[in-house]
Amino acid sequence: MRKAALALLLTLALTGHAQTTIPTDARFEVATIKPGTPGENSGIRFTLSFTHFDTVNTSVTDLLKYAYSLHNDQIITTPDTDKLMHEGYAINAVVAADAPIRPNADLLKQMLRNLLTDRFGLAFHHDTRDLNVYVLTVADPNLHLKPTQQTNVPMTTGGYDPGHLFVGNGSPRELALYLQRFVTNRPVVDQTNLTGHFDMDIHFTPDEAPTNPDTPQTHPGLFTAIREQLGLKLTATKAPTDVIVIDKVTAPTVN
Repeated sequence: MRKAALALLLTLALTGHAQTTIPTDARFEVATIKPGTPGENSGIRFTLSFTHFDTVNTSVTDLLKYAYSLHNDQIITTPDTDKLMHEGYAINAVVAADAPIRPNADLLKQMLRNLLTDRFGLAFHHDTRDLNVYVLTVADPNLHLKPTQQTNVPMTTGGYDPGHLFVGNGSPRELALYLQRFVTNRPVVDQTNLTGHFDMDIHFTPDEAPTNPDTPQTHPGLFTAIREQLGLKLTATKAPTDVIVIDKVTAPTVN
C-alpha cells in the first residue's frame, strides 16, 4: 500500500446523489493556473458550496485521476507526455453564480475535464489492458455496514489519514474509489452488487507502519479490517481494465 500523497485533502465529496444531467460544456467562470512549489504536499480542495476549487502543487495526472475517477495504473503516458503529466500546479477556479445547475461535485469534475482540455491541451484515447486489481465483494452475509446517518448531506463525504479511512453517505462503489485513490497500489473494482448509502469507517495498520515489539499494533491490516469491520472482502486478481492513453498534453496557457 502506498502513502497518501494528498496530505492536505482530509475531507472531500466524491459525488452528489441527485441524478442531475451535467452539461458537457460546463466551464469555470475564471481559473488561474500557476506553477506549484517543488517538494510541497499536493492536494485538491473545494468549498462545501462547490463554488470554489483549488489545488496545491497538483499534477495533471492527479487532476485526471480525480476528474475521471481513475487509479494511477489506468493512465498510460508516453516518453513525450510523461514529464508534463507530473509537473505540479496551483489552480484557483471559481464557478459562476449563474451556473447551469446547482453546483455539486459532478459539475466540478466536468468543469475540470474541460479545463484540462482547454488549458493543458489534454487529449487521450481509451484502451483495455490486463491490470492487477482488487475486487471488492461481500464476505459475510451478516454485513457490518451501517446505513448512513448523514441524511441531511446530499453527497458522499469522507477523509483519509494513514490507518483510517472514512466514507460517509456512500455506496460500496464510492468506497472502492476512495480505496484506490488513497490506500491501494492498484485499481479497486466494486462487485458487491449492493445498493444504498452507508457510513463506512475502517481502522487498519498500513503496510508501511513502523514495527515496534514493545508497542503492539492495535488494528489489523487493511484486508482483515475490511472483512471484520464492514463484512466485505478485497481479493487480488488480474482483469481487463479500461485505461486512457495520453496522446497530447502541453504546458498550461496563460491566465
